Amino acid sequence: MDGLTPNHCGLSRANILDAVYASLERLQTDYVDLLYFHAFDPLTQIDESLAAIEDLVKQDLIRYFAVSNFTFANLKSYQNVQNNMSVRSRIVAVQNQFDILSGESGSHEGVLEFASHLGISFITWSPLAKGFLTEKYLDLNCVGRPGDRLFDEGMINGNMELFKMEKIKKIAGLAHKWEMKLN
Repeated sequence: MDGLTPNHCGLSRANILDAVYASLERLQTDYVDLLYFHAFDPLTQIDESLAAIEDLVKQDLIRYFAVSNFTFANLKSYQNVQNNMSVRSRIVAVQNQFDILSGESGSHEGVLEFASHLGISFITWSPLAKGFLTEKYLDLNCVGRPGDRLFDEGMINGNMELFKMEKIKKIAGLAHKWEMKLN
């Protein structure tokens, strides 16, 4: 997928079908257990995406579908359209960023509670806070140089929030107390 041309990006029917057929061929299998929508597509009508999923489920080409990087509003919109369409296939999981350092990220607040309320699995990505919750970042004097991923991405600098370092140190202390490794 080039991510640029209309049928190689977003959640249009054509893109979903093309992506699934290509995946089946690459994987040399007859079906996909779980298909993810990586991000909400504001340019495609939700019912178009859901109709494509429903057709793929009916053909037994995919078993379930899930979403990633969806906000509470995105999930609510999908739920409303699903209810109006009376589709069999429902979102079974949502995968968003979540860690004990920051919780849900700003625009994604409320997703965990919403998923729990609907019985949708919540799968976290970056549970180690992009690496901050590893022992490597307990001493910022040893990191924060070019070549360190978080430094290169502009996430570590001389002005890193003190409260974040305090939290990291408290979490590390608990991990050591419970004999857990931080890596």
